[in-house]
Amino acid sequence: MNKKLRSKMTTFQTLNTNPMDYTVLYTKAEVLLRKRVDHCELCGAALDYAFPLVHKDSTKVNDKKDLMIGSDCVNNFMETYFPLKKDFIKQKIEEVVTETRISRFLSDNPKALSSAQELWTYLTQTLAQSCRDKELYQEYRSFLNSEFFHQIKTDIRTLNNKKYLSKPKTLKLMKLHKMIKSNGFLSLIKEIQKAHAETIEEAMKKDPEFYNVYIERNFRAYRQSSTNNFLFRPAFSKFEKQNFLVRNKIKTLKIEIVKGVF
Repeated sequence: MNKKLRSKMTTFQTLNTNPMDYTVLYTKAEVLLRKRVDHCELCGAALDYAFPLVHKDSTKVNDKKDLMIGSDCVNNFMETYFPLKKDFIKQKIEEVVTETRISRFLSDNPKALSSAQELWTYLTQTLAQSCRDKELYQEYRSFLNSEFFHQIKTDIRTLNNKKYLSKPKTLKLMKLHKMIKSNGFLSLIKEIQKAHAETIEEAMKKDPEFYNVYIERNFRAYRQSSTNNFLFRPAFSKFEKQNFLVRNKIKTLKIEIVKGVF
């Protein structure tokens, strides 16, 4: 038995119980309805989900020997004491955690799925038509090729497939969804056109931090460019700056596309 498991034996010794007298309960009802705990009662680790480890003598009146433990401890417990059932219990626990995560997410974010679908329809259809009407379709294509749009697409696909998304990504999608009513995305497309109307030389005065990194990465092209026409190329939009940083794995800079959203 390894050190971690030996240390966990102290819990059973304190309760004057034998690990072999316990059963893991793994149904959704047990996870949600039993007492909530913040830390595993076997190892002390912080928990998002807890599973009852129920003693054979436990009753509704007296369950003092029962423990609420995390999924890692369930796996360790089953592997040590009930190895033949380990894989079955692990699969069931994963199913319960997934069901519980989805249930909680949809309860906390009832409009997430519909908002994500509305956002996707707007970006791929409504915005595309608006850009055609306003002769901004080339800029719209630049937007579609951006890391920013790629991440939106990835997050929406994840949400649709898994019916769950992390809190930061959910807040981001909700914020972007609100931009539909204010034509915020059309303003971003217009910013691309405005950026391209400038040269790198002009843009360097406004954003020397990015362009110094860009020129350093492309120093040979910059030095070899006849009459320095390198500096007279169209300036980068926010999306193109972000693309450059991501694709070159430069993490010292971050480009804020929308206030609070990178």
